[in-house]
Amino acid sequence: MDSTEVVTEVPDPLKKLMKNVMRAFYTVEETLIMDMLLRNACMKEEDISELLKLDKKQMGISLKRLKNDQFIKTRMKMESDADGKTTKHNYYHIHYTGFVNVVKYKLDHVRRKLEVQERDSTSRASFKVGRGCVAKIILTFIGNVLQVVILMWVWLCHTCR
Repeated sequence: MDSTEVVTEVPDPLKKLMKNVMRAFYTVEETLIMDMLLRNACMKEEDISELLKLDKKQMGISLKRLKNDQFIKTRMKMESDADGKTTKHNYYHIHYTGFVNVVKYKLDHVRRKLEVQERDSTSRASFKVGRGCVAKIILTFIGNVLQVVILMWVWLCHTCR
């Protein structure tokens, strides 16, 4: 495929990823809006509101969150009515590259967080105090000091008393 060629069809795996992400992390209204935009490439705000039976306030909140998360983009277009009055209409469409980049960023952020938690949990040794006790001692001392601290903790444990 040539690098200048424009792809006009959205791949099915991307559609499936988008639906799964929306259903897992977003509200029902936001998921419905994205489903409508998946079916129709570009939609007017009034058309989305009319089809989904959402009021303007809820619609605005949902669209703002999707726009802030860089999932959708807005295009404002001036249109004239039959009476000759010009009105502004917002058209919304999905920003697929922005969606992919946001998902990659969030997955990388989760991966880093899990690596830090794993590293911290494996580098820190812990010991249970006694039989049936839920208290733990975290290994922070070295040598003889550790033995004295463990003995004192076993005798002074508030949970075991």
